[in-house]
This record gives sequence, C-alpha cells and structure tokens, in this order.
Amino acid sequence: MAEKHLKDDGIRIVESNEDVLALRLTRTYFPAQLHIDWRADLQDPVIRDYIAPEKFAELCGRNGITPDTTCIFYGDKANWWACYALWAFRLFGARESENSQWRSRQMENGRPSP
Repeated sequence: MAEKHLKDDGIRIVESNEDVLALRLTRTYFPAQLHIDWRADLQDPVIRDYIAPEKFAELCGRNGITPDTTCIFYGDKANWWACYALWAFRLFGARESENSQWRSRQMENGRPSP
C-alpha cells in the first residue's frame, strides 16, 4: 500500500532504527524516502533531552516535511524507534503522523485508524 505513495508530495515515509546497519537492510526491502536517526536527529548532543523546537523545524525543512505532510514511520525492533520518532514528531506538534505497523494491525482487526 505504501509503495503507491512513494512519489506523493504530501507523504513522507520515514525510517527510524536503533541499529544503523538495519537501515541498509531495510532499504533493499522497502525504499524509505528518508531516514530520521532517533539519536543523532532528535536528541540534543549536549544535554539529555530532545532537540530544541528550532532544530526540529530545521530537520523538517531539510527533509521536505511541512505542517501539512503526513509522515508514516517504520523501522527495526518491532518499530520501537520508529514509535520514538513518531512520538517526538507529535511532541513538536506534527499531527499527521502514524506508525505503519500499528495502522496495519488496526486495519487487519477491522478497526479504523485515526
């Protein structure tokens, strides 16, 4: 289903993994449009906290993510780190975001996703 949206301007498919080697493996399985590193991109390098809102805005700008962009997250470790990235995006106000595994489970069980 997501393959048909790879060229859609309003959607970004975001990969976020704990294991950076997994990035190379999943790229051959499913071509992510971009990669958000939960540690390097979302955590402040000096203090143990998230990046500042200004840095988050820069990250989104570099990756073509606007307030109207829908981001679909996936990754390794049962999507743990994809969920971390999703949660961080929601923390900064991105509402059009979802976890691909969660959504597919919802649909399999006949429940609508939000």
